[in-house]
Amino acid sequence: MEKGYNGWANYETWRVNLEVIDGDDANDILGDYARDGMDRDEMVDALAGYFEDFVSYETGILPREGTFAYGIVNEFLRKVDWEEIAEHYVDDYLDTNPNDENTACTECDTEIAKRDACVTTAGRIVCKDCAEGTV
Repeated sequence: MEKGYNGWANYETWRVNLEVIDGDDANDILGDYARDGMDRDEMVDALAGYFEDFVSYETGILPREGTFAYGIVNEFLRKVDWEEIAEHYVDDYLDTNPNDENTACTECDTEIAKRDACVTTAGRIVCKDCAEGTV
């Protein structure tokens, strides 16, 4: 994806990350996700949803529904790339917390980086070789 504003997808994403998202809260949440055994992609999905819900509903940023201001703010938030913000925090967290970065394949017990792990439909974490059936 081409970065459109200060290294972010667009102005809206940059501004929400700068003004609203708190990295300390993200690190606390990511620590919980890591302890729950989530891999990188699961962390990104969960954190992106958390950020979107938090900003949209819990900050009080949305004016009363049906007003002109509501339409403007809602349109602004619709343009935010929540996944990009979440990826930024997840990658930063994994880079600074190496103990939370690795896991073991449930098939062959090989240590693998959570970024490289595959999750099967049964919820098991496996390495790429086991996922492709080459082991």
